[in-house]
Amino acid sequence: MHPIRRILVPIDFSPHSHVALQYATDLAHHYHASLELVHVLDIGIYSLGDGSPMLDPVQFENIVNQITHDLDEAKRDALAAGVGVVRTKLLQGKPNRELLRIALEDAVDLIVMGTHGRTGFRHLLMGSVAELLVRRASCPVFTVKSTAANESLSQTSEA
Repeated sequence: MHPIRRILVPIDFSPHSHVALQYATDLAHHYHASLELVHVLDIGIYSLGDGSPMLDPVQFENIVNQITHDLDEAKRDALAAGVGVVRTKLLQGKPNRELLRIALEDAVDLIVMGTHGRTGFRHLLMGSVAELLVRRASCPVFTVKSTAANESLSQTSEA
């Protein structure tokens, strides 16, 4: 088996990616691997059909600052859980393209990511970054099903 030294964790700050981060943190701790926490900001969702921006520069800067803060918080949590090296990246572009690119460029050994569990029309409309990564990534992809996120969330809310 190929050693696991670098784990890429795409983070969209959903409950699904939070649960995936918990799995990735455990794996990184077990294998003494580093974590790369990556958020891809899809500028297309913040623009109108003609490509003009929906947000003014101040609003956009606020979004970037919030994402950076949230990535830093996730990094602190992973470090507190015993992971030795945690890096964060905020990229812009299409998530599937950027994640495939960074996995290859950074010689990632494993991708750990949550799935939203979309089916039917929503799946066709939204696509599936996880599905595409499973098919095209240069390394194994460990997906955490949405049911795991739902169970974790219900346990958290019951506590």
